[in-house]
Amino acid sequence: MAVASRTRTRLDPRRYHEAAPAAPKTRSERPPVCLYLETTNRCNLLCTTCPRTYEELEPPADMSWDLFTSVVDQLPDLERAVLHGVGEPMLVKNLPAMVRYLKDRGVYVLFNTNGTVLTEKSGRAMINAGLDELRVSLDASNAASYRAIRGKDYFDRILRNVRAFRELQEREGHDRPRVSAWLTGLKETIAELPAFVKVAADIGVKEVYLQRLVFVEEAAVGLARPDQALYDRMSGGDTVHLEEAAALAKSLGIAFSASGAASEPGMSLKRREDGSPWSLCRRPWTHARRCHAGEPARDLERRGLSVLPRGPAVRRAARGLRELRPSLESVRMNASLEAMHAATAARGRRPRIALIIPTLNEEGSIGHVLAEVSWHIIARVIVADGGSTDATAERARRAGAEVVAVGRGYGRACLAAAQAASDADILVFMDGDGADDPATARELVAPIEAGAADFVIGSRVMAERGSMGWHQRWAGLGLGLAMRSLYGVRYTDMCAFRAIRRDVLLGLGMREMTYGWNLEMQMRAARAKLRILEVPVSSRRRIAGASKVAGSLCGSLKAGSRILMTFARLAMERDTPSQPAREARGKG
Repeated sequence: MAVASRTRTRLDPRRYHEAAPAAPKTRSERPPVCLYLETTNRCNLLCTTCPRTYEELEPPADMSWDLFTSVVDQLPDLERAVLHGVGEPMLVKNLPAMVRYLKDRGVYVLFNTNGTVLTEKSGRAMINAGLDELRVSLDASNAASYRAIRGKDYFDRILRNVRAFRELQEREGHDRPRVSAWLTGLKETIAELPAFVKVAADIGVKEVYLQRLVFVEEAAVGLARPDQALYDRMSGGDTVHLEEAAALAKSLGIAFSASGAASEPGMSLKRREDGSPWSLCRRPWTHARRCHAGEPARDLERRGLSVLPRGPAVRRAARGLRELRPSLESVRMNASLEAMHAATAARGRRPRIALIIPTLNEEGSIGHVLAEVSWHIIARVIVADGGSTDATAERARRAGAEVVAVGRGYGRACLAAAQAASDADILVFMDGDGADDPATARELVAPIEAGAADFVIGSRVMAERGSMGWHQRWAGLGLGLAMRSLYGVRYTDMCAFRAIRRDVLLGLGMREMTYGWNLEMQMRAARAKLRILEVPVSSRRRIAGASKVAGSLCGSLKAGSRILMTFARLAMERDTPSQPAREARGKG
């Protein structure tokens, strides 16, 4: 499409929000000057601060070239384009062409990247396309923190990629794109800020930004929680880390800002005193955003920008955007969950959580496992012993757990303990061999407590080398694909570390008493259309002894055959879930 010649007053692309009027109206009087385009929703990480880690928001897809050009061509006054959303832009094949298309229109172009696929080839493509800014979201100063926050062990790879790209720029004299390193402000990592500045200097990056955490206030999952935010919660210690980082950056010749890239240092960490803490946000009056096609109110490709809905509901929403809250709208709870919360509120407490650990001869590990339990959130620990001939039961009691003798069978042990936990609202299941970390149980429970899920299963995406066999990984992925074809639900693992509402579990009609228990729970939950989340959890080598399943060929074959039989039986079943499961299906 030919570009029409036009005369316009140029704006500073980094101060684009100043184009908004001092007193914004509910209806925009000019086309947007800044465009956010979600070029893909695909990503190769599982960040604990990102909603896509915990729920499949829409089918994976890249923005087509035709859709891209049709959106861009509607915005004649465009000054700035941001080509990222919840996905990783550098996975998009047409990204260099998209950048070039925008640059030919005189648009300032940037995007955030995780840096995992920043190769010499892709880097040169960005240089040749004329990209203005490349923002590397690193979010940690060391490999361990990175793995905990971003869900994958790619820290060293990213440092190599960015260092090589910066060396290429210096060697060939390219000053664009400007490369910056970004760290999301978390209570968990604020102490790493000075070290983060040092890492940036080591890889040749000259700009460092601390950006505000976008968190969920009432349905928090992962690290996107209010208690992790720095905004209006800066302690004296946090301020010391901030000042130390600023001083170090100055000594190293690095530009440093604790307010992202568009406002004065520290502003995004402190509340305004005029009662309008978000009044600097001009996005409703300066931006256009294109997200998924399932959200027509945000789509520019439907009927054109000039005819977006302008009814009373939209006007009310525009007025509400004047005072943005640092959270997403709360999730409506279904009737059964509301009843659970009402009952616990009447008793003056939060939902009661029981931890269930099925065991068989785990004397070498059970004491260590129970010592790691977060007793301030776990009200009751039940060790369901399957007939141990060693000191498992004695050591469990000594560590403060209740012990229930249940007889042989993994599923039998889990079901018996679930029935015994009659005063619990939420059940957490984990193995007793030390492979699961009890301290992370809160990550499984939080979405259920918040009303965002009925069933949460851990996915061992951060597993230590050697903690899982290759056959376990492939079995989890294979059966996950099979369940997706049957029920449309994505599973990546059959991890035993999981949490579920007790009333829902007992309503699923569980019958598998052996190794197929975990698979049966996942299949019945999917068929009952429960709200299901997967969250990344770490997996460690077992503390002692050998695995009953993966520790021998015989055990693996026995468990594998039972799991396949369970899958076949359930795939052919056509029964109806009971009342609690039916009630948990909807959100409203």
